Order: sequence, then C-alpha cells, then structure tokens
Amino acid sequence: MADAMAGCHVLRNVKSSSLLLLLQFQHVKGRRRESCKVRIVSGRFRSCLTIGRERRSALKSSEAVTLLLISQFSRWMRSFVVSSNYPDSTMELAESVLEDGFLVVRKDLLRRDLESAIKDLQDQVRSGEASSEEFFELGAVMLRKKYYVLANKYLEQAIKKWDGDEADLAQVYNALGFSYFRDNKLDEAINLFEKAVKLRPGYVIAWYNLGNVYEVKKDFKNALKAYEESLLFDPNNKIAQRRRDAIKERVDRFRNIPDKD
Repeated sequence: MADAMAGCHVLRNVKSSSLLLLLQFQHVKGRRRESCKVRIVSGRFRSCLTIGRERRSALKSSEAVTLLLISQFSRWMRSFVVSSNYPDSTMELAESVLEDGFLVVRKDLLRRDLESAIKDLQDQVRSGEASSEEFFELGAVMLRKKYYVLANKYLEQAIKKWDGDEADLAQVYNALGFSYFRDNKLDEAINLFEKAVKLRPGYVIAWYNLGNVYEVKKDFKNALKAYEESLLFDPNNKIAQRRRDAIKERVDRFRNIPDKD
C-alpha cells in the first residue's frame, strides 16, 4: 500500500489538450506535506514533477502519489464531465491515464530542453562518472523520445550499477520492461515486469504492464492474473477493469468449448 495520502485540483482548463494537476500529499509516517505536479497531454500521463528534499526520495514519492492519483482523478473527472455536459470524448481523458504506462523523470530534466539534458547526461557517461541514477534518467529520457535501443542500453547499465535500495530497483525494471515491450522484445519484458513485482508486490503499474504484454502474446490466463493483481491494489482503475473483464469473458468462453475428439 502506498505510504501517502493525496488530493488534487485542476490548474488548467480541462478542455485543453494539456492538463496540469497539483497534488498535495502527506506521508502517513508524519513527514511534512509536499507537492507533486502531474501533467497529462492529450489524455496521456506525461510526467510527475515532485518537489522533494532528495532526488531518490522524490522519485519514490512521485510513484506512490501517482498511483493514488489514477483512481482519484478518474472518479473526479467522470463526475465533472457528467455535471458539466462535456462530450463523451472528454471522458476518455479520465480513463486513459494508464494506457501507455508511465515513467517518473526528474523535474529538471523536464524543465530543460531534452537535447540539452541528453548531452549533459551523455557527458557524464563518457567521463565514466555516471551514477546508476543518471543511467536511469538517461534511459528514461531516451524512452520518452522513443529511442528504444538506446533506452535499453542505459537502463541495463542502471541495473548493473544500482547502489540504492533494492526496492527502488523495481522502477528501473519496470522502465526497461516497458522499453523492451515497445521494442517488441516481449519475453524479456515479461521477465523484467515479474522482477519488478517480486521486489515490490504492490507495484500497480508493473502488474498492469505485465498483463498488457501477456495479452499481446495471447497468453490470456496469465494476462487475467496480472490484471487482477493490479486491481487488488487499485480496484477503481477503469482501464485495468475493462481489460480484466474482456479477457475473463474470453477465457470463460473458450473454457466452455468442448475439446475435439
């Protein structure tokens, strides 16, 4: 279970293609209140910009808060659209937050020009002084730019050099798994998503991504299991509900077909 409580409000017009949400969250363990800005563009989750004391804790907080946002924002958006008579197409915004998975990218990388960020990080790599987190950040930026071969390269290095908490490594496994999935390396993606959920059993996004890969491979029983695990931790997720229900219907239908003699 995520160790934070969150609330959100809209900072920009919901009609626009870019939507910025501001979350205020309080750690259950009594830490000070922090903020997280979440950006959604054309119905897709794009970034979570966290204001925190340390980079590593900011990444961890971003993930926990964003998981809470998914179901909360979906409920808010649905009631807002209905009460305001917006067209049905706007409803898709609330239900597509998880469609492509997400990555947490450091705030200064999102504020600066991506090319400049890439150059700075690659200079660190060439100098031999890049940390595991910088390899992760460079891989995440490459993934944002859809350079999957390079994303794979840097994220693999992040895993090899990782010197942080083992549980935090789950986010790197998830990122590399997503990159492999986009690069059509489905078996490798499954292996990484399974590693991610082994390290962090409540990792909703990794469970969802795992179900998505199994579905693409037409392994519907394992896809169903993964979606159901995702819903254990985020029962209000409409995307996962819809995929789970569709696959469950398919599995049940084929189960009732008698075998040929």
